[in-house]
Amino acid sequence: MKYINKAKPIRFSLLVGGTECRSVEDVRQAFNVEDEKLLPVFSSLWESFDNGNLEKWLTQVHAVDLIETLDSQIAREKDVVTRKIHLYNMFASNQLGFEGSEKKDSVLFLLSHSLIVYEDLKGTKLYHDVEVQKKVLSSLGKEQLNGLCKRNDKLLEFYYKNNFPTDRLDDRNVRWLIDEKIIKNKEEILKISEERGFNDYVNKIKPVKLPFNVNGVPFKMIYVKGDSTVSDCYIGETVVTQGLWKAVMGRNPSTFDNGDNYPVENVTWFDAVNFCNELSLKTGRAKVYAISGIKIGGDYQIIDAQVEIDFSQNGFRLPTEAEWEYAAGWRKDGRRNEFSGCDEMSELSKYAWYAVNSQHSTHEVATRLPNDLDIYDMSGNVWEWCQDLYDSSGASRVLRGGSWNCYAGSCRVSCRGRSAPDYRNVSDGFRLLLSSPKKEKI
Repeated sequence: MKYINKAKPIRFSLLVGGTECRSVEDVRQAFNVEDEKLLPVFSSLWESFDNGNLEKWLTQVHAVDLIETLDSQIAREKDVVTRKIHLYNMFASNQLGFEGSEKKDSVLFLLSHSLIVYEDLKGTKLYHDVEVQKKVLSSLGKEQLNGLCKRNDKLLEFYYKNNFPTDRLDDRNVRWLIDEKIIKNKEEILKISEERGFNDYVNKIKPVKLPFNVNGVPFKMIYVKGDSTVSDCYIGETVVTQGLWKAVMGRNPSTFDNGDNYPVENVTWFDAVNFCNELSLKTGRAKVYAISGIKIGGDYQIIDAQVEIDFSQNGFRLPTEAEWEYAAGWRKDGRRNEFSGCDEMSELSKYAWYAVNSQHSTHEVATRLPNDLDIYDMSGNVWEWCQDLYDSSGASRVLRGGSWNCYAGSCRVSCRGRSAPDYRNVSDGFRLLLSSPKKEKI
């Protein structure tokens, strides 16, 4: 036994569930022990420390086998109280040395059996010994481990960063690791979240798709988690297709009549909002738009109407310009993309049909790569009508996203186009949106 500083007094206390016990009565109450055979052990223990005789205390510990006695008492009582002996003074660098491997091994044994862990090593020579800390953690039962980690975030972080299995941790501790970004890998978070049923985390990483079917034509809406600028919503996985338009309206206005999976185009802004209302009715939802004074053109397009919108209704509508831009530029890392799905013009052909690769025509939806929300064609293929007026001085409505006949500049997420609401063109289509005050059940 080596004393580095004999002048320092040795102080002992027993920690039970974080309560420092300085008397036999304290121990009795903390451990809820009535067995009289146990009390003399603590009495003699305090007597040894009162005399300041560390060697006598160590002898006493081994003579009465204090650790075994405590363990058996707690096991019999089925008490989940933390069984830690607070041994700062015994381990402190100004009192004991650990040069010999034999002494260190005995300390490890005492640590592991007394459940003395990370925070108890502070101020000792063992504090920076990672292997000691690992050995202590390995000795803990699952319930004891989670109880300690719940009270000690640094211990929990240490546990994860030293590659201990997360399946020994309870949901509270795993959520803390994710929320505090201790676990950073998206694939790992997704795997853990799917295994544990953490749907809130799954939805942030893996897009949630709300499925619909109208007269045999399926389509999906993607859940978009909002921020301070836009509210949560569902936005179309693709632009409205010719197949869906025909299922709702009964006819196809498109110039490029190449198939049901091609974008509907050649529709006015009035046509688009009227379609939203008809789709709402067919899916059992309340109409968002009040449309009156409708005037029909020669090709059955709506060329004039008075339109009012009620954002509180749960039906389909056009996205606002802010909603459209938020969804188009969304990235998993929180930054914003220049184009929908990518930042570099050299990558754009992978994500968009535009003047460079379109061969002067629209293309089937969802045949380029999606953005990070799993939304397709928000750059290129067809311009998309939005809800907003282009400015306060006129009647023109906003178009976003560029189209098959545009160059890269018009396909930027930030680019704004406009047209009169009665205008129709072979490059103009639209995408649906559902307001979502709270997330809908799938």
